[in-house]
Amino acid sequence: MLVGFWYPLPRLIFRLTLKLVKTKGLPATINRELSALKRMLNMGARQTPPKVDRVPYIPMLKENNTRKGFFEHGDFIALRDKLPDYLKGFVTFAYEYMEPKIILFNCETRNMIEP
Repeated sequence: MLVGFWYPLPRLIFRLTLKLVKTKGLPATINRELSALKRMLNMGARQTPPKVDRVPYIPMLKENNTRKGFFEHGDFIALRDKLPDYLKGFVTFAYEYMEPKIILFNCETRNMIEP
């Protein structure tokens, strides 16, 4: 176990956060990356034998640009009707069952492959 390594970890996390703020800038994006780091450390601590001695506190940035509900129902129906048939089921599922309503994937139309 790397006991000596974990003492400077909070400083490293702070420096990582500052670097992400300078390069990416968006608190929501940075918080997703910090959440992934927190999850990795917690998973390492739960291993037998533990791979991580202790998990440090990882502060999150304040998000004031959170979005809720992109579409009214009528707008969604109009959008869905304009989609190709192979996407309608997927988009309908995402609209109906995702809580909170989140973007499932980032892609551009040119990257989609028709079945």
